[in-house]
Amino acid sequence: SELRGIFGALQARIRALLLTLKADRYGGIVVGTRNRSEVVIGHTVKNGDGSADCHTIANFYKQQVRQLGEHLAISEDLTTKNQLVTRRTFQRTEI
Repeated sequence: SELRGIFGALQARIRALLLTLKADRYGGIVVGTRNRSEVVIGHTVKNGDGSADCHTIANFYKQQVRQLGEHLAISEDLTTKNQLVTRRTFQRTEI
């Protein structure tokens, strides 16, 4: 529903704000989790998850990220987590 999309975009913006405040407080940076698959389809929330200081996995497609996670024995819960905001929802809520 449209309300779910709006809530998802708001959630991404609040998360980015809180992470930025915490990084500033401790002299750190915000490392993003955006991957190439999301970049290709335009999946981002303005001033949200895409506003990290650096994107260490941005050159990898989602499948490559999952394979890397498997190779490094990272919990499957983290490597297969789905995004709440879809491209369609983003377009509808950002216009």
